Amino acid sequence: MKDPKYSIIIPCYNGRDYLRECLLSLKNQLFQDYEVIFVDDNSADGSYDYALSLKRELELVGEFFQKDQSLGTGVSSSRNLALERAKGEWVVFLDCDDYFVPEKLQRINDFINQNPEAFAIHHAFIKFGSDISSTIVEVQNDLPHDFNMLIKGNPIGTSTVSIKRRVILEMGGFNTNLNGVEDYFLWSRIANKMGAWSYINEPLTYYRFIPSSLMSQRRLSYYVNQMIKFSKEARICGEYTETQLRIIKKQLFFEQLNYKIKISLDNYGILDFLNGSWVLLKEGENKVVFHHIFIRLRNFVLFYLAKIFKPLVSI
Repeated sequence: MKDPKYSIIIPCYNGRDYLRECLLSLKNQLFQDYEVIFVDDNSADGSYDYALSLKRELELVGEFFQKDQSLGTGVSSSRNLALERAKGEWVVFLDCDDYFVPEKLQRINDFINQNPEAFAIHHAFIKFGSDISSTIVEVQNDLPHDFNMLIKGNPIGTSTVSIKRRVILEMGGFNTNLNGVEDYFLWSRIANKMGAWSYINEPLTYYRFIPSSLMSQRRLSYYVNQMIKFSKEARICGEYTETQLRIIKKQLFFEQLNYKIKISLDNYGILDFLNGSWVLLKEGENKVVFHHIFIRLRNFVLFYLAKIFKPLVSI
């Protein structure tokens, strides 16, 4: 029996409520040359047993297994375990709370046939959820999706990604020292080493928006720690020039952190900002801390000056 064209990797942790929709979307694919590698991260809601029952009901081909508890939790190690078992020429990622449109694999396959040089592909998606209206999310397409573009933020939704298996194995899979930015780290590494990603400007995945699980609700110190680890791992991997490492640091600690600090102040107040700043100070990032404090003080002064002078201007 020949190996499948695609290995669809699905990590799961307490995702029982979404599994039928997720797995049914695979059953309904127009292109059927695939296997499913489902990894349950020791869920407490019966996800694994339910997934097995759906595998039988939907007659899905592939491996469904639970991760050994000794390996600890985390989506990176789950995906890496699945990569070890995958047999497809291409790896396709799907989070257990998302699902594909029926044309997804067919469209990816057509694109690969038309673009045999492709090695990593992502596409537009449909963002949906109980608290928001469905919205098509497209990525800027007038620039190559290379390192310089991707490092400015992570525009790639994991459930939109297809990568040649040999490429992702050569990269060593996902970095298990990272939690929440492991995909961002790998995507940018691939772009840096291999060149620009291919992009299909068609919404082929439904990407579920769950407010209670959003990373934006985490405390600032969490993001600061992940940015510090990202920067360190970028240096350790030895794949970036000093100029690129400076670009990475600028994007993480100045551009992206500025946005995270705004969320922190809006949601949790000044103490959360100070806690995150303390983490940076312990890492010796004094310049970063002073930069963001200056921005906040400047904005504070300008705000109150505007309040003072507005009545005078109107006289």
